[in-house]
Amino acid sequence: MTECVGIRFAVKEHAGREPWIALEGADAVTALARTVLGLKLTPGTTIEEAERIAKELQKQISGLTFARR
Repeated sequence: MTECVGIRFAVKEHAGREPWIALEGADAVTALARTVLGLKLTPGTTIEEAERIAKELQKQISGLTFARR
């Protein structure tokens, strides 16, 4: 079974203002329902850098594919 969904990369902040990038829309994959996927950034990454990374990811990645064997 393979599912593919469109996603959006959104910058979020942990407590202490540490940024991370959420893959919004990934929970549309049945197996990931009620799940938040995110990308942990290198310590010291600023919000501005995280926004730039998220924007570049959005330009280059069109969706998320989930395949179960």
